[in-house]
Amino acid sequence: MAPDFLTSDPRPTLSPAASTPALPFTSGGETLQGVLHIPAGPGPHPVVVVLHGFPGNERNFDLAQALRRAGYAALVFHYRGSWGMGGTWSWAHVLEDAARVTAEIRTDEVARAHRLDPGRLALVGHSLGGFAALMTAANDPTIGAVASVSGFDFGAVAPTLT
Repeated sequence: MAPDFLTSDPRPTLSPAASTPALPFTSGGETLQGVLHIPAGPGPHPVVVVLHGFPGNERNFDLAQALRRAGYAALVFHYRGSWGMGGTWSWAHVLEDAARVTAEIRTDEVARAHRLDPGRLALVGHSLGGFAALMTAANDPTIGAVASVSGFDFGAVAPTLT
């Protein structure tokens, strides 16, 4: 029977153990706080950048933990001006922050320090994050996979945005 990645770690005896270090990034001159969910085992692990929706009450840590349990490193971070981050929140900053964090997580320094495989990177986002995931992947052909969960359609509301 396959392990249930939503509720349990499938290989608790692997070394090194799973971990969740803080991983800050800089975008637009502001420090963005991230949490990297690293699976157990030596790696290198594929990486998923999780892009949360419009700042509200959902941060997608449940999704990050399920990905970690399935063997993926998952990064959750907060955009400028959201969840207590410095700077000003804006639609444009969301896209800039997503692109910046996606580039930074693939640097040799970060990949080596956290047992990551920067050549196997995916983006997943919900609502606003789904839009940001699609736009970021469209502008970066080196991103291997993208998923948009209930992605917000800015095209439909673009005439109302100023």
